[in-house]
Amino acid sequence: MLKIFQMDLAYQLRRKLGDWFRVVQILQSGATASDAMQNEAWNELGDFYYDRQQWATAAKYYEQSGNNSQLFHCYALTEDYVALEKLSQSLQENDPLLRPIADTFASVGLSEQAVDAYKRCNRIQEAVQMCIELSQWDMGIELARHYNLSDLKALLTRQAKTLLNQNKPFDAIELYKKSGNYLEAAKILYGIAENHSKENRPLIMKKKMYILCGLLIEQYRTAMKQTSRKEKKSTTAISASDALQGLLTEETTGSGGVSDTQLLDNVWRPAEGYHFYILAQRQFKANNPEGALRSALTLTEYEDILPIQTIYNLIALCATSCGAFNTASKAFLKLEDDPSISEEDRKEYQKLAFQIFLSFFCMFIFQLTFYTMKQVTNQQLLDVHHLDKNSLVLWKKSQYNHVFNCNSYKNNQEEYFIPIIETSSSKIDKLYCFDKYKRSSKNEIIIQESSIKDYFKSSLCACLSCFWMCTGIICLIQSIKIRYSQPKDKRPTLSGQCPQCSNRINDWCLNCPSCDWRFPPCIASGKPIIEYAFWICPACKHRGLESEMARLDICPFCHSSVNG
Repeated sequence: MLKIFQMDLAYQLRRKLGDWFRVVQILQSGATASDAMQNEAWNELGDFYYDRQQWATAAKYYEQSGNNSQLFHCYALTEDYVALEKLSQSLQENDPLLRPIADTFASVGLSEQAVDAYKRCNRIQEAVQMCIELSQWDMGIELARHYNLSDLKALLTRQAKTLLNQNKPFDAIELYKKSGNYLEAAKILYGIAENHSKENRPLIMKKKMYILCGLLIEQYRTAMKQTSRKEKKSTTAISASDALQGLLTEETTGSGGVSDTQLLDNVWRPAEGYHFYILAQRQFKANNPEGALRSALTLTEYEDILPIQTIYNLIALCATSCGAFNTASKAFLKLEDDPSISEEDRKEYQKLAFQIFLSFFCMFIFQLTFYTMKQVTNQQLLDVHHLDKNSLVLWKKSQYNHVFNCNSYKNNQEEYFIPIIETSSSKIDKLYCFDKYKRSSKNEIIIQESSIKDYFKSSLCACLSCFWMCTGIICLIQSIKIRYSQPKDKRPTLSGQCPQCSNRINDWCLNCPSCDWRFPPCIASGKPIIEYAFWICPACKHRGLESEMARLDICPFCHSSVNG
């Protein structure tokens, strides 16, 4: 008894002195001690090490004393989040310590642990807000739907505006996308794409931005169809007015109904314009000017997307390269009449058009002259039916004033004389002019020779004179010819029949010249699709010729898999 009394006195003494290490030794040596006394000793030792920033050691004593508050601080300071998660799970529901633990998890990005702690302390709104701030939109949306939060849309809108104000538009897009609000995400992305289109950005980047926007719209339409099907399954009968209202809802959903409708209808147009512009350039660089011209002509429907100078410069280049001078002339006229270009640029276009078409006409005349001279120098014996009353024929003969025997033939209108020539004679080696008016007898004709050298000189002088005379005339009236007398295109190949009127169309037609039926262009080659069997992309819903898509694995427009 005395020993026990002495130990109690020693405990009281050491406790007053603050010697908690001796207090623990006394309690462990067999002194009578309650749980409160032991917890007090362990807690004081934990404070001792906590004040000296030895938080890991202090956590051991706090754990023994059951001081969860101080234990939380030690775990937070040592960043032992595994132990902190165990502490969170050991706490009771609605424990006051759960909220600071959840805030700690949220501050370091441990969203799952934070959501669990928020749920246990019944703070669902803060859990959803935390998920949105940490870009865990799937978790936040699922949490909000599970607990039927009525202000989910307002919360998303408010958070999206906050992200936009913080210059984080792509985070706002991802927020709307994860929440299933594809239309709002597409509107933000379309605005970004519009800003990029006005800047000096790569064409591929501009095209990709618009394609992403279009894919979001396609996801929105798919979601609307699925929602409509679910409503039809849950309802036994749907009236015509309800169905019409459902269709109108798709067009007026979101803020600013008219702009939403325009976005839904024309979301693919900018991407299509950039796609065919890039395709035409690639085809031209691949030495395929005719294919490039087909793709470039498609751009005439996208004058609201691309600058007019960009479109018609490319058309003029491709048309000139493949011999479509009529199309090139129209492109130059469009450039000259464009009010947005300066007067200096307009004069440059006129000068360039003059040089191109002058070269074309000069080359044409030169080829015509060369062809004529070649025909003269390579003249052979003509068949007898080519000789008529007024013609002159060149014959090969070796002597001057040679007399040919001939036969005469008469019909109702005129008389024909056919000379009798021995073509097998080896002496026939020069060119002579046959003159049927000089006769030596009834059945004989005199041939008067003209030297080939003199004839060649006279022919060459005549051709050169004609050439330079035509060149001078063209130089004087070239501007008028460009504007009013356009040269003809090289004849394009016929590609098939119009499916509407069965009229034959060529390979460059965008619309049928008879019924004005528009042919959708192939996204792989730019050719008009006039066949009923064609390939359609499962993602972007654009069309292509089956012959072109057979050798591709991905869609050339949106780069999604061909097989979906």
